[in-house]
Amino acid sequence: MSAVKVTTTEQFYQLLRENWRVIALFEKEEPNEFTLWYETGISVRYPVVRFLTVNMDDLSELAAEQEVKTLYTFCVYFKGDKVEEITSRSMFDVEHAAKRLEFGQ
Repeated sequence: MSAVKVTTTEQFYQLLRENWRVIALFEKEEPNEFTLWYETGISVRYPVVRFLTVNMDDLSELAAEQEVKTLYTFCVYFKGDKVEEITSRSMFDVEHAAKRLEFGQ
């Protein structure tokens, strides 16, 4: 399953309520190799984790609510609670977070 592009704040919170394991990438509309890996690669390997992309320009209020301050921030949620924030573009860090979520940790 590929990443879900979040278009409204309401959709974001609905997805958090419906899915126990979520990783949301807060980004800008600049497709590149890294975002392609996130949107189609890792999301397929971890089907129990719901991957989201949030455009910080379009949903700046949501980014502020989630205290996202930098581009390419990954917010990790478990049962609706933000449990981790990854501010690097490290594929290893994101994959490690997905593995932990997969096992409910």
